[in-house]
Amino acid sequence: MASQFIFIASNQLFVNVSEKSMIVSEPLKPTEILAPELERDFSQYITNTNLVNNIAEEINRALQNAIGGDYYSNGDYYCGNTIGGLQTGYGVYKSHSGWIYAGDFANGCFHGHGLIKYPDGSFYKGYWKDGEQTGKGEAINIKGDRFIGFFVKGEPEGHGIMIQHGGARYEGTFVHGVLIGFGHAYFSNGEYVGTFENGLMHGEGTYSFINGDRYSGHFYKGKMQGYGEYRWADGDICKKNW
Repeated sequence: MASQFIFIASNQLFVNVSEKSMIVSEPLKPTEILAPELERDFSQYITNTNLVNNIAEEINRALQNAIGGDYYSNGDYYCGNTIGGLQTGYGVYKSHSGWIYAGDFANGCFHGHGLIKYPDGSFYKGYWKDGEQTGKGEAINIKGDRFIGFFVKGEPEGHGIMIQHGGARYEGTFVHGVLIGFGHAYFSNGEYVGTFENGLMHGEGTYSFINGDRYSGHFYKGKMQGYGEYRWADGDICKKNW
């Protein structure tokens, strides 16, 4: 069983439109426009720096509380309920290949709510259907990238929030793990509101720098390209094709 790799290209915008400087400062505060059902969970990610350790502790507690259980010929271990020889109900499964799952089963498959730790150190905690990560969940990969939202068969699918290990944050609709359509992104030097394609700023949008400058117009594959208006904090405006 392999962990899912989550990746979105960083889109932080750096431009040189004249001798006026682009000021880079501290990362922005968490967004206040989150979908209500995700707001509490997103706040947890921002404030709880020990989230990975907490999930690991849950796994360890589940193993410590496992009494008895069965060892299979391939070295796997299971402790929990079975019906007709199939894991059904709550249980803990430790694979010889290194992954550990604690949660609900149905007919021998992960089904319901559960959490899993993969051999590479990545985690998933959330809902499963017929052995696949499907439903609302939280995932952290080995690099420290985090996603909270909805999954379909192991991939971010639907509304969600991505927090990259470097600090960039994205909110919007994900398709096969990639941000597509209208979304909101936060970077160390500003924020972007507009459309995305394949995880990149693409189409119409507005990039507001934390020094007060703002660009509104067309983007192409993560860059200002096409017609747009650049407005400096002091009120100067430049309108042109970039």
